[in-house]
Amino acid sequence: MYSAEFLINLITDYNALMRIAAQSLHISSSQALNVLSIPFDGISMSKLANKLGLDASTLTRNVNKLIILGYLKKNSNQQDKRIQTISLTSEGRALKEALYDKINNLNNNAIKQLSIDEKETIHLSIEKLAWALECNRQNKI
Repeated sequence: MYSAEFLINLITDYNALMRIAAQSLHISSSQALNVLSIPFDGISMSKLANKLGLDASTLTRNVNKLIILGYLKKNSNQQDKRIQTISLTSEGRALKEALYDKINNLNNNAIKQLSIDEKETIHLSIEKLAWALECNRQNKI
């Protein structure tokens, strides 16, 4: 199996785990990914769309649902009113922490049979791969 096949299988399995975590908190996996991608100090809509690889209309629809649910708030930039910043409400911060707890529990269940050295190797490899993918993506946009 080539690395692309391994990564596709990993993404598929991880998306399934994300759905389990999200559904247990009564949100969709795409809503969970939106919440998890927003820094605690907020992010502009355009930066979030770029980070998630979504077009503006899809992101706006997802964000508006999360605003209605009380997890996000939208603010206009003081210098440029066209720029919308999204941030987590207190409920959104609690949801983000709950999602991380659920995902960490699912991760721990998945890797509990590995040795400490194997876990460390995986952690470092994933960190390097994530950085390389982000750099590659930014160079192509």
